[in-house]
Amino acid sequence: WPMLTGMDADLRFDGARMTIDGHHARTFSTELTHLKADIADWRLPNPVLRVEGEAPGPIMDALRFITESPVSGWIDHFTDRAEATGSGTVSFRVELPLGKPEGNQVVGEYTFANNHIKLAGDVPAMSQLAGKLAFSNHEVHAMPLTAEVLGGPARVNIASADRRLRLDAQGTANLAHLPAE
Repeated sequence: WPMLTGMDADLRFDGARMTIDGHHARTFSTELTHLKADIADWRLPNPVLRVEGEAPGPIMDALRFITESPVSGWIDHFTDRAEATGSGTVSFRVELPLGKPEGNQVVGEYTFANNHIKLAGDVPAMSQLAGKLAFSNHEVHAMPLTAEVLGGPARVNIASADRRLRLDAQGTANLAHLPAE
């Protein structure tokens, strides 16, 4: 998982419970907000670290986070060579049983705010991308995102199955934007 830096937080122990209220922290150039973490009972053999927060920032930081974390493998490296501009917000909740990474649980959503993104391969670039993409360590889905694709408006659905992503788009294309063969 990518490192958090510049963290300013209150750390409390109350018996076997540990809580952290984060005032701010960074990952890459993105400031994390509403950051909270706790371990309900650190005496357990594999205590569970729960972390939740929000990270409003550049979409490239979100894509870098995916690439440098286990998430990339969960989605078959779908976003590894993506290029994007704009900002958005990721909201997340993570449960990490310490010493048992196979039990990690991640749930959250990414809110696109008029982004431009170009995925690798033959997927056309999407501009004015807006909507919410929900994710967990088991699935990714969005129904529907809105975007401009090939010069026209489109509705884009994203769903995962068998560790692969499926992207479906319906809309109107401007023939002048189709790639020449």
